[in-house]
Amino acid sequence: MIKLKNKKHKKLKTFEDQPNYTKLVIIIITVLAVIAGLYLYTGFFITGELRNNDETEEHFGSLINYSEILVGSIFTRTEDAYHVLIMDADDRNFNMIYGLASMSEMPLYNVDTTKTFNQAVIADENNITNDVNTLRVTNPTILLIQDGRITGHASGLEGIRNFLSD
Repeated sequence: MIKLKNKKHKKLKTFEDQPNYTKLVIIIITVLAVIAGLYLYTGFFITGELRNNDETEEHFGSLINYSEILVGSIFTRTEDAYHVLIMDADDRNFNMIYGLASMSEMPLYNVDTTKTFNQAVIADENNITNDVNTLRVTNPTILLIQDGRITGHASGLEGIRNFLSD
């Protein structure tokens, strides 16, 4: 008779052979790793929030622009006399006109006509009234308001330049 050697077969451990708590830990770690990977991918490549391109950049939070107003409040300012520039803020001449108007000693407010609330005031022809509901102006227009009433106005680039130089 031939003797058979009893070889012990080593059984490879598989995922199914592990205890339940070990399976749970592995699943949790895998899920957390996937979430962290997605977060890092989104932060670096999609939004760029985690990418630090300029270390000297400072963040000041939101800036509040007190000179920009809605068309509905042009007659309700606290000053006795002030200018209101009604113009598309995306216009290439905006900075030049705003700069000219801000050199005046009077306070300056601007109404940005790109905003939906302000678009109703823009028309093909001026209708200068002291009622905001019937006021219609061409783009750009500057108004001089004294004691809650329009006392002067000018439209167009040259008209505004002449109005401010007087």
